[in-house]
Amino acid sequence: MERRIHEKCAHMLKDTTNTTWVGFIGIDEFLVLRQHDHVVDFLQEYCPQGSITFNWLMFGSSNHTFYRNFPVTQRFQYRVDEVNPHIKSLVKLEDMDFHHSSFTRGELAVHNFKLHPGKTQKDTNGKVFEGPWNENGPIDVVALYHFFTRSKSEFNTKACVLGQVKGTKPHCKLRFVWCHA
Repeated sequence: MERRIHEKCAHMLKDTTNTTWVGFIGIDEFLVLRQHDHVVDFLQEYCPQGSITFNWLMFGSSNHTFYRNFPVTQRFQYRVDEVNPHIKSLVKLEDMDFHHSSFTRGELAVHNFKLHPGKTQKDTNGKVFEGPWNENGPIDVVALYHFFTRSKSEFNTKACVLGQVKGTKPHCKLRFVWCHA
């Protein structure tokens, strides 16, 4: 379902606006530019065609049990040391192939997009790859801060009450783990 929503939105943007790039970033994710002041400058340098990918950096609970009325970027200061292999991408809209299914089937396929022949998906090191995974992807130019866990009460609400876009609650069975990171 999420894939169809993304494709419908991208199709609408392509047909009704002069949008150049599109990306689908969650409300618990923040694109962090480390060498550019503006995302357009970053895209002009790193994504003249196809798509540019960035890996998740996962932020934990920082030992918070309950919600506090402060931005997540202030409440959760610690992250896991490892770079998460999941990627998301910003795509040059004219290079998206709306006529073919994604590279992989399943939920994770929503994080990358099928491109026209000759167009590539790459990371900021220039590594070309397919699919929604990039082991040890670079984080020196851009990264995606993902505040997945948040506090214990927020995690329980997200995992067991709200669930996912498609109505499932796969994370509800996970035991909340105190993440000092």
